[in-house]
Amino acid sequence: MKPRLSILDPMLVKDILSRPNEFRKPGNDQMGTVLAGGLFMSEGLTWTKHKKILNPSFHIDRIKNMVPSIVESCLEKIEKWNLSLASKESIEVDMVQEIDPLIGDIMCKTVVAGPISEESKRMYQLRIMMNQQAAKLARLMFFPGWWSLQTQEVKTIKAAHKETQSLVKKMVTRRLEEMKNGASNQGDMLSSMLEAFQDEASGVSLDDVIEECRSFSFIGKESTARPLVWMLYVLARYPDWQERAREEVLQIFGDQKPNVDGLNKLKIITMIIYEALRLYPPTGVIHRCISKDTKLGDMVLPAWIQITIPITLMNHDPDIWGEDVNQFKPERFDEGVFNSEMQSIFFPFSGGPRNVLGKVWQWLQVNL
Repeated sequence: MKPRLSILDPMLVKDILSRPNEFRKPGNDQMGTVLAGGLFMSEGLTWTKHKKILNPSFHIDRIKNMVPSIVESCLEKIEKWNLSLASKESIEVDMVQEIDPLIGDIMCKTVVAGPISEESKRMYQLRIMMNQQAAKLARLMFFPGWWSLQTQEVKTIKAAHKETQSLVKKMVTRRLEEMKNGASNQGDMLSSMLEAFQDEASGVSLDDVIEECRSFSFIGKESTARPLVWMLYVLARYPDWQERAREEVLQIFGDQKPNVDGLNKLKIITMIIYEALRLYPPTGVIHRCISKDTKLGDMVLPAWIQITIPITLMNHDPDIWGEDVNQFKPERFDEGVFNSEMQSIFFPFSGGPRNVLGKVWQWLQVNL
């Protein structure tokens, strides 16, 4: 069990995130491997190789082509809500239960280029189960050897992880057979990984493909669904901003379906998204470790400590954001996030070279 040093200085945080070869993700993180894994947990050459393979699947041109599929899924969900309201003045909706399947549907269409399968539905159930068990195990994870304890929670999460791997393997091998029989690469993540697998020079194994698909189906869905739920929450809580957002959408799109060109003009909605991400970040804490004494700012950190970056605390720090830090004020982002000041204090999807691969895709889904 190592002592932890929390870093809240934005400039030091930016420095840490820009040096992934020195400040690495903690090793032997069993829970991180089970709940995330893949590109999110890999390091070194494996991370570099897999990111290079996956990058084309999340290129801006590919993301633009995803828009019609995302719009279709969103319209289907809205139509479902409208039907529920048809005979009632109002209804109460659990947005988590509504948004999770929506994001799952979008991911199946755009990331693995197919409809929701029985395997995907079962994986969703397993994910909920694993999250519940992880919450119960949170107090144990600081103790060495907790993964070997024969508690019911550990047994359940291990069994769910094993079943998930089996389900993903079934999906991957089915697509592999389709490609061997002449199916083309549709530009989705799974096809890109399988194409690399069939190239012996790439060094990508079938297990690598399975792990990346499992990882994206888990962490990719959650890191998109959570911001969308919070986005809907702030719109409901602040009707004045909801009205401004509605007016902007009607002004740009009228009665037409959303399109890429119009999305780029949604300034007010973009401001609302960024402020929701600040108040309720997808990643609350980032952990890093070092293998040798390392200089950071005017400090020399000893190799035996771990570093914690509490993103949520930073986003609510009045020394960084001002005394109105806990107020919902989208106007903070009136000038966007690409100016030097915001680049130094705003890390909604981590930062540096390890910035979330699909962050533009996530923003697109939340925007739509």
